[in-house]
Parts: sequence; structure tokens; C-alpha cells
Amino acid sequence: KRDYTVEITYKVDKIKDTEMSHNRCSIIEVMGRHAGHIAVNVGAAVGAVEVITTERPYDIDATCKKMLNLKANGKMHFVIIVAEGVGHSEEIAKEIEEKTGISTMTAEEPMKVVAIGTGQFVEFMSGK
Repeated sequence: KRDYTVEITYKVDKIKDTEMSHNRCSIIEVMGRHAGHIAVNVGAAVGAVEVITTERPYDIDATCKKMLNLKANGKMHFVIIVAEGVGHSEEIAKEIEEKTGISTMTAEEPMKVVAIGTGQFVEFMSGK
């Protein structure tokens, strides 16, 4: 029996290691079309600033405020885990960047959102 949470946590840790050098927010979409338990467990394991699932409403303004408070105290990299059932990670990334000024993109890779599934590692780039 496979434990997808451990597998996905490992992949998210690798992304986090790379992204920390860029001082930006990583929006990572994980499996969870109908249930957010994988997202919650991965978020807890990697120290995500926020975990967004379909089971509870989320407040993007509260998330942005939390990120700005953390940035004021020296934190430079942020991870947000989104369950795939939420369905609009690219819009979440854009809104976070607009409200906080914290980059979720680079010039080469506009609107970077990483989606991780069972054994897959796919990057979605908006506009491509």
C-alpha cells in the first residue's frame, strides 16, 4: 500500500529547497479532488503558510496578511498547498502576488504553479 502523503511531501521538500533561493511564494497543487486530507498532511509536514481545501472556506486576505506579517519578521519564502478540487491555483497565485508583492513568478516562468500527483510532476505555466 502506497503512502501518497510521504511521496508528495518528499517532492514538495525538493521544490521548497530550490524555491527558497528565489525568495518567492510556491503554490503547490496536490491530489485531493474530493478530500483535502493529503493537502492537510503535506502542508503540516512541510510547514506551509496555508492549506486550501474544498472542505472549508478560505480567506485569501487573511493568508496575505499572515504572509506579510511573516515577511516583516524575516521570512522570505512561503509555501501554500492547494488541493486539486479547489481548482483555481493560478488565480490564487495571481491574487497573492497582487495583494502582497511577494513573487509567485519569474520573467522566464510566468505564474508558476506546480501540480503533484501520483508519480507525476507537472508544472503549469499560465499563458503557455
